[in-house]
Amino acid sequence: MLLKEYKTAEQYLQASKESLLMKELENNLILGICYQIPNQHEVTKNYQFLNVVDENELVASAISTPLKIILASIEIEEGAIKLLADHISEYWCKQQGIVGPAIGVELFVKFFHKNIHRQMGLSLYGLSKFKHISMVEGRFVQATAIYRKQLIDWSIKFYHEIESFPQKKEDAIQRLIDTLIDTMSLFCWVKAERPVSM
Repeated sequence: MLLKEYKTAEQYLQASKESLLMKELENNLILGICYQIPNQHEVTKNYQFLNVVDENELVASAISTPLKIILASIEIEEGAIKLLADHISEYWCKQQGIVGPAIGVELFVKFFHKNIHRQMGLSLYGLSKFKHISMVEGRFVQATAIYRKQLIDWSIKFYHEIESFPQKKEDAIQRLIDTLIDTMSLFCWVKAERPVSM
């Protein structure tokens, strides 16, 4: 197995997009972030775009942002997860947590903590189920204050559904959504001027 690092989101998408789209719903967070910065020739040192390949087959994938490590939802291969954890822990930039499939997140944290040599505050967001939705018409837009209430309601329900530790309080979730809207970092799918997904 070989770990590959890409300098830009565009390069990462070229190598990973086909595999990520096989589970588009599960991987929409990674895809959404990467589509925001596809033409950026130099990303900050706090971003990493990583794949693990085995005989030209993608067996693990992740991006590391200034806030979170996001593990792609593909077939979980323990050795591949270890390669990702080893690399990210070596260049760890104090991210607050990891998001991804529950099994993959647990494996990642096990290897990550061994490298860091201490139990530090890396929050786990293990996604264990996804709601299947039908295709809808609409458009992908930057979230604004007019969608705030709906996005907060969805976020609160989301945190109740996932296996998150520590649990976020509702006022913390509200502050998070407000910050994401203020910094133009949150997007949603709207139909007839009403949000239907985020």
